[in-house]
Amino acid sequence: MIADDKTMGCINTPIETAKKDPNELEAQPPRVFRKRSQPRAEPGKR
Repeated sequence: MIADDKTMGCINTPIETAKKDPNELEAQPPRVFRKRSQPRAEPGKR
């Protein structure tokens, strides 16, 4: 049930964003990737 809810929410968010503004959808993924890359790319600093 949780997986379904997460999938539905994830699919709903990008679809709504793409329908509202394709630029926003493209600007969202890069931000998430950068945040995830920073902590993972700097394991030595830890």
